Amino acid sequence: TKYVGLWPWGLLKNQRDPNSGSVWQDPRDADQINEKWSRYRSDLQIIEVDLFKAAQARLQQNRDANAKYRKEDGTFNADRGSRGNPPRHFASNLFYCQCGHKLYIGGSRGQYLFCPNYKRGVCDCKTTIRKDLATKMVVELVVKTISTDEEWLKHVYKQVLTFWNRSVKTLPGEIQSLQKSLALVETKIEHLLDRIEAGSGDINVDRRLDKRQKERQELVSKIDDLVRSQRGEKADPPTMEWIKEKLSGLQEILQVMSPATIEAFHQLLGSRIEVEEVRPEEGRRYIRGKVVMRISDATKLLLGIPLVASDVGSLDAVVQVDFKDNSYEIAFNAQSEKAQALYDEGLMNTEIGSALGVSRSMVTKLLRHWFESRGQTMPDGRQRRSTLIRKQLKTPYYQEISDRVKELMDQGLLLVEISEMLDADRNTITAAARFWYESRGLEYQDGRARRKALGRKNRDR
Repeated sequence: TKYVGLWPWGLLKNQRDPNSGSVWQDPRDADQINEKWSRYRSDLQIIEVDLFKAAQARLQQNRDANAKYRKEDGTFNADRGSRGNPPRHFASNLFYCQCGHKLYIGGSRGQYLFCPNYKRGVCDCKTTIRKDLATKMVVELVVKTISTDEEWLKHVYKQVLTFWNRSVKTLPGEIQSLQKSLALVETKIEHLLDRIEAGSGDINVDRRLDKRQKERQELVSKIDDLVRSQRGEKADPPTMEWIKEKLSGLQEILQVMSPATIEAFHQLLGSRIEVEEVRPEEGRRYIRGKVVMRISDATKLLLGIPLVASDVGSLDAVVQVDFKDNSYEIAFNAQSEKAQALYDEGLMNTEIGSALGVSRSMVTKLLRHWFESRGQTMPDGRQRRSTLIRKQLKTPYYQEISDRVKELMDQGLLLVEISEMLDADRNTITAAARFWYESRGLEYQDGRARRKALGRKNRDR
């Protein structure tokens, strides 16, 4: 108030501790403050009255916006977010652990939700949830429940119809009555400002001015809400088809995820989703949440209308959702199919791993999963290896020369002569000949039987 020239005095009273001698100041009670202690100094005024009024209105808006985030002692609680603004992320201040503490956002690049009490040793919930997975599953659950549940559709329709009837019959009268009240409050504010300018203001005048400005702001907000609702209403009574058409565009609204949409979603979910850790006998642990949705807030979210009369009735949906990421299992099953296809082609596990970009141990897991998912037993790897044509990644020398060995054998050369020509051991030549036949599904002719069929059985000397 000093900015507009009003200088109050004696608002504080000195107090002294008789033992320590320390001095401090406490606010005086209203009945102890004398109006004569306040002075109006026009020569010290640095702000116009209109600007002062606008600033006071803005300050009151901030107080009203943050009132729900304050405790009884005036300090902010932990749920107000950044400066009391709506949360920027859907998962902010929404998920609460079984121990009662809310889940924090953290982990690698802030992608996970976790309970901070686990590291403190007061909670057993070690499992984390991916933030994007939790958001996706909750949104899909809400969309499915609201858009497809016939019971919810009936309640939404009943609530919208009640609101439409109210807007047609009583809303204009309510707006007019609020406008009259607003005009009266503005008149009182002008009178109080006139007293301040005349130099007859005091601390009580300041308090009354704050109270009247708060009343004015509340009336303006109510009038704006009613006028906005009146403009958005249909000229004709709403039908069930019109409701379904509105619901069909819900998915597009949810994709934007603006702060206002997130805040409306939190109201729909009661600003709280309680979760607990589930420990199955087989498989990995996961988080299970209990989602509660309220019909009244669903109507506000979907159609943008305020809550209607309580006699419409309420309908709550309580749904359990398991926050499990099935994408890994789907990918694992698809990869096991590819591994089995290469397995049937006769490739070695090392070759299958190279083709799929995984290790040889992972190939074994994939193949075992494929067989066990079909109630079969996976063949022993050593027995299968003995049936393969290729048993090494690098082609053995006897296989490389098998075609040349067969060509020389067809010319009637003895194995010992072929061995000398190719500078290879005779056993290698025999293995090459055997491979050539068996790789083509032919029966290999024993060396002694071939020798009998040859016209020349000894080397020329």
